[in-house]
Amino acid sequence: MKPSRVAVGMAVRALREAAQLSSAGLAAVAGVHPSSLSRTENGLRDLGFAEAVAISAATKVNLGVLGQIAACLDGGPVAEMVRQKAEAAALLDELTAAALDHAVAARQEG
Repeated sequence: MKPSRVAVGMAVRALREAAQLSSAGLAAVAGVHPSSLSRTENGLRDLGFAEAVAISAATKVNLGVLGQIAACLDGGPVAEMVRQKAEAAALLDELTAAALDHAVAARQEG
């Protein structure tokens, strides 16, 4: 079974921290956009295969180990908390966009 986004994100963050890399540093070395890496680590997007290979190479960890770490983290209490945080962040993004749309519409009316 494929690990969840949350578990994969937690595994990526763990590898990055173990390699003593900042988010920006890992993104640069792996050739991944920093916002994509952040969203992956926060369980908000899937990690593509090419990105997983690049992150594994940048952290000097076998790709299979990344998968094993994610599988171990999947479904645990920390993964659930991170999943809830990701859902809350997505909801906040939606609410922010709606508020911005409302403000723009109100300005255009008045």
